[in-house]
Amino acid sequence: MIKNEGFSLIEVLVATSIVFIMISSVIPIIRIINDEQSKLNDTRLIVLELHDELQPLLWEQKTKLPYRTTKTINHKIFHLEFIQEESFIKGCGEWQNANLENEKICLYGYPKK
Repeated sequence: MIKNEGFSLIEVLVATSIVFIMISSVIPIIRIINDEQSKLNDTRLIVLELHDELQPLLWEQKTKLPYRTTKTINHKIFHLEFIQEESFIKGCGEWQNANLENEKICLYGYPKK
């Protein structure tokens, strides 16, 4: 028999299919990670803006409650709402995340007397 030093067609097909399987499983995972990273970044920026808007309401108390405003960060529109809840001021932010789902986060603050 003749000794064949090269790859056979079956070996090439098996190796190619393994590479394609790995690529087809990694690409969706990378997309999911990017979407989650975008959602976390948006949440972080909105919480920071919510905190910054809440501080004057806690310290100065010049604005009548309930107070609503709309802001834009990174081409995302979000709504802020501040209400008096018992002895606390509650500030909530609502927006639509990267997965087109509505999200809401609230912060509470105790006003200065």
